[in-house]
Amino acid sequence: MLGFGDDTLVLGMIARFVRAKGHEVAIEALARLQRADAVLLLAGADDNDYADAMRRLAAERGVAGQIRFLGERSDVPRLLAACDLVLAPSHREALSLSLLEAAAMGVPAVASRVGGIPEAVEDGVTGLLVPDRDPAAFAAAIARLADDPAARRQMGAAARQRFLLRFARERMREAVESVYREVLDAHAPRRLGAGAPLATYSSSPISRR
Repeated sequence: MLGFGDDTLVLGMIARFVRAKGHEVAIEALARLQRADAVLLLAGADDNDYADAMRRLAAERGVAGQIRFLGERSDVPRLLAACDLVLAPSHREALSLSLLEAAAMGVPAVASRVGGIPEAVEDGVTGLLVPDRDPAAFAAAIARLADDPAARRQMGAAARQRFLLRFARERMREAVESVYREVLDAHAPRRLGAGAPLATYSSSPISRR
């Protein structure tokens, strides 16, 4: 689809172009990597000033020819299937959906150790975590996995397994229900008396107060 051969190291970043996502770190890391066989796919809405600044940065660092600005895409699974590694150099992040999508596809990640990212990426197991705003550390982590396809395959398989065990729809539903039950159980003795069944709760304004 993108015209790459099997010997191309394909790095992917699925994120809208806003400063918090850290696109500049990915571009700087690619420049430091100094690998002519590497390409960086940037998928996400890119019709803004920040995206234009990233295009200029890529040109200044001499890697414009190794980067594809793909814009907003509806075929993210196909893009992820083409990637050897997914990058998430975010400066702040909750639970990254793009990292969970990558895990579901069995693609290992190199990501910032910020916010909820360590919940999505287990360092050394499903990918590598590096300090925020550190292009050198990102480049080193990418190089480490780029030269070890066996490690990439192992981490990708572990990412897929972890996704199924912790983040698949049924698992997430069970986890959310468990939290609600814990909260309701903790308040049941005070509101309704010890041992009151959960079924006695109603959606009336009185019970909500």
